[in-house]
Amino acid sequence: MGSRQLILYILSGLIIVLAAWVAIAGLFGLDLYEAETARRAAQAQGLDAVTLFFAVPALAIFLVLAMFGTIRGMLAHAGILAYFVYTYGSYALGLTVNRCFLVYVVLFSISFFAFVLALRDVVDSDIDESVLWEAVVKTTAAVLILVGVGTFSVWIGPVWEAATGGTPQLLIDTEGHLVAQTLDLGLVAPSSIVVGVLLLRKNLWGLIFAPILMVKNLTLVGGAIAMTLMMAQAAAPPSVVQIAFLALSGLILLVVTIWLFISLKWSPGIF
Repeated sequence: MGSRQLILYILSGLIIVLAAWVAIAGLFGLDLYEAETARRAAQAQGLDAVTLFFAVPALAIFLVLAMFGTIRGMLAHAGILAYFVYTYGSYALGLTVNRCFLVYVVLFSISFFAFVLALRDVVDSDIDESVLWEAVVKTTAAVLILVGVGTFSVWIGPVWEAATGGTPQLLIDTEGHLVAQTLDLGLVAPSSIVVGVLLLRKNLWGLIFAPILMVKNLTLVGGAIAMTLMMAQAAAPPSVVQIAFLALSGLILLVVTIWLFISLKWSPGIF
């Protein structure tokens, strides 16, 4: 084990401990979101639930697989770290300052550097793009492009309205802090579309980033479902169409992500 891997594993362990602690605090303890609107507090608690019950255990499992040198583990590890970068960047920038603010900043920082180190491990591995089936390549690329286009379509109208005047519902719901919208329009949508196109062209970078983005997008959709359900308890019931759309999106992402990872046969690793 090199020094780079050791630093990566230590940072990942810190993320597991700190993220579990602040998620528990947000869900059960410290009234962290008392300064937020009921809608925003519900959204934060929904994301806390996904972090505590899915993302933290997934990070622990993927970390162990990455330590064994499996390419699947390394890619999944990088993907779940991308989720933590997005989540705690949005917490630090988008929530009213609370007692866990500095922990959010620390989590955002160490998640970012851990992601960079995890990506370096993937790039340094022996990658053979010829092992992927044509069908899974095209399907994954199509899903990523749809995620990018869909994300752009959902936000561009409300954000344009907010930026050009008036007081649309978006500004009321977010108290004027369009952090998630900025991250989605600036990072999630373009990266999904670009990686999808690169994957269709059998570009090596598309092959590297596609599994990472699939894991990150799957986890974020899970967060969106949890936030929607939590908002239903905060007198902001979602429509049946919204719930059905999120559930269908999550199912598609889950199936295609599993299919993609099953098809990976790169070396090194026990898989």
